[in-house]
Amino acid sequence: MALAIQCDQLISDGVIKNQSELAHYAHVTTARMTHIMWLTNLAPEIQEAILFLPRVESGPNTFKEIDVRRIARVMDWDVQRGRWESLFGSIAFSWHGLLSLAIRTTGRKLTPRVDSAKGLGQF
Repeated sequence: MALAIQCDQLISDGVIKNQSELAHYAHVTTARMTHIMWLTNLAPEIQEAILFLPRVESGPNTFKEIDVRRIARVMDWDVQRGRWESLFGSIAFSWHGLLSLAIRTTGRKLTPRVDSAKGLGQF
């Protein structure tokens, strides 16, 4: 998700001309770059939920990018939210919801910390 946002910003700022040029510099196919860029079509709260997912340190990661890409192909945010909830359960886009998703996808119980200097949550 962070990569998609960064790539979108590079194109918006005129640093990179288009997705094809971006794919060339990233050493990926244009199809793969399209997959990455689709993520910017996600509803803002889904993007936020993805950005704040905890890193999987061990064990399988049941949170699959392909599932998220399928959601991102739909341009209606309400439909996206419904598909997100059907895949990952009823997520209130909050710390509580993120913790629930983290426990389901990693099998580990996590506790959020807030960095008061940055105002960012960390696990």
